[in-house]
Amino acid sequence: MNLGIGSQEFGRLSTAEFHALERAYRDRHNHDDWRTAMIVCTLHNLHRQKKEDPMLTPEKLMPWLAGSQAEAKKKERRQTPDEMLLLLQVAADQLR
Repeated sequence: MNLGIGSQEFGRLSTAEFHALERAYRDRHNHDDWRTAMIVCTLHNLHRQKKEDPMLTPEKLMPWLAGSQAEAKKKERRQTPDEMLLLLQVAADQLR
């Protein structure tokens, strides 16, 4: 995974900054996948043999593109209070 930063910059990232970069990386790749799927579907649909043949859609070609980002965020699991406490303890230990 290339986040577009050097190893020194990576070492100075906060957890939130890392997650923001990782999310942007995923969004870029999903966008690239969507664009590729649109091109493939357009070419396929232009050259269908019969008009009765079903149209190919990006969602059918790449099913992981079917869900919107809003739906994906709804499915994200929230941290429990114990997980939050553990994360804070680890961060505090690293500052010592």
